[in-house]
Amino acid sequence: MLEGSGIPCGPVNDMEQVFSDPQVVHNKMVIDMIHSTAGNVRVTGPAVKYSNSRNEARLPPPGFAEHTDVILSNVLSYSKDKILNLRKSKIIF
Repeated sequence: MLEGSGIPCGPVNDMEQVFSDPQVVHNKMVIDMIHSTAGNVRVTGPAVKYSNSRNEARLPPPGFAEHTDVILSNVLSYSKDKILNLRKSKIIF
């Protein structure tokens, strides 16, 4: 109905169509990585490529609560005791 109407439109792809699209494949926007517990996983890579810069997915997705201690201590400056108390209180895992 919208074809030729002047309204921008296009198909809506399902996930299989998205990841098998020739442009997605050509631009290497889907990358296979090894995850420590899940094994081989497919992840989306950067949508933008730069000719003189490195822009790539370097790490697989983190596991559940994998970076909790690093974020709380390095980013929010929580002490080890405070993190331990949060864990004991079951506020964090």
